[in-house]
Amino acid sequence: MSRRKKLIKQDVNFLDYPNWVVRDGCTAFEIKTENGFYRLTTDYLLPTRLDKCLLYYLIDKVLSGPGREVVVSRYELCKYAFGLEPGKAIYLRVEDALRRWKHVNVEYKGIFYEGTYTTRMFNIIDDVIIADGYVIVRFNEQYLEQLRRSKYCKYINFTDYQRLKKPVSARLYEILAKSFKDRDEWQIGLEKFCKKMTLVKQAPSQLLRLLRAAVSMINEKTNLKVSLSYHEKRRVLRFTKK
Repeated sequence: MSRRKKLIKQDVNFLDYPNWVVRDGCTAFEIKTENGFYRLTTDYLLPTRLDKCLLYYLIDKVLSGPGREVVVSRYELCKYAFGLEPGKAIYLRVEDALRRWKHVNVEYKGIFYEGTYTTRMFNIIDDVIIADGYVIVRFNEQYLEQLRRSKYCKYINFTDYQRLKKPVSARLYEILAKSFKDRDEWQIGLEKFCKKMTLVKQAPSQLLRLLRAAVSMINEKTNLKVSLSYHEKRRVLRFTKK
């Protein structure tokens, strides 16, 4: 990936229901709805913001060709996916990121939207080979096919996303990218929003401090400009695209 702006295609389901978490060390995450649930599980560790940067980079690579295999150097993943200077510790972190994506299991129970609601169960990456400084990644066929043919999609500006070093800011950016797809204003209840953000339950005042700092970072670091207001009695957040 060059240093110019890159737009990464994402199905809106993958933005609305996250395949990574803001807090490291988690092994499971779930969102329950009136119609079903979303569940993210692993027998290792769930991905975090840095891991999502690597996945976006690999998605850009695989979508540029017809197959599901990506061949890339470890140096490139350190330098351009992570945005970090290569070194032994960073090479090990790349390997850890690949391991996290290899072990993730995703399930949408009756809430995967593509005109109608369906149930989906899949992995994201099927195979990883690391040899002689190069990495070979084979994406899961169902996951990749959904990315390629999705009619309900949004494009993430990877250059902007990579600038968001705080996990809360990065996750909020994904949610707003999806929520502003066809509108310039969006409202959501505070508790429901926290689940989409993968945030643990906190006092509203603490959550608002986190969100206002995230909005400030998004406004400063990206092309998306947004304002945030909060209705205390209704416990409703309102995001407005400037």
